[in-house]
Amino acid sequence: MATKKKPSTEAPAAPAKFPARARKKVASTEVAPEAPAADAVTTDAPAAVVVAPAPAVAAPVAVEAVEPTVDAIRARAYAIWRAEGGSAQANWLRAEAELRGR
Repeated sequence: MATKKKPSTEAPAAPAKFPARARKKVASTEVAPEAPAADAVTTDAPAAVVVAPAPAVAAPVAVEAVEPTVDAIRARAYAIWRAEGGSAQANWLRAEAELRGR
């Protein structure tokens, strides 16, 4: 036979002030120990020396002549034509020479 649950007379639990994983900050009452005097420390082991690796030096890179693109030549030839006029072929050759000379 099933029995009815009696209502609880206890007050509901207060909501937690902190999330479940959060930690409360606690004031430390612990005093840090003082470091011993420099003359009081004696060790028989040699001090560790840290050596940083030498920086890598890049090998000299051969600079190859880069041919100008057709679009770059076209844009420069157009700029020449806008500034000075002239024939299309003469402007093209001048633009090509300028861009290769750079």
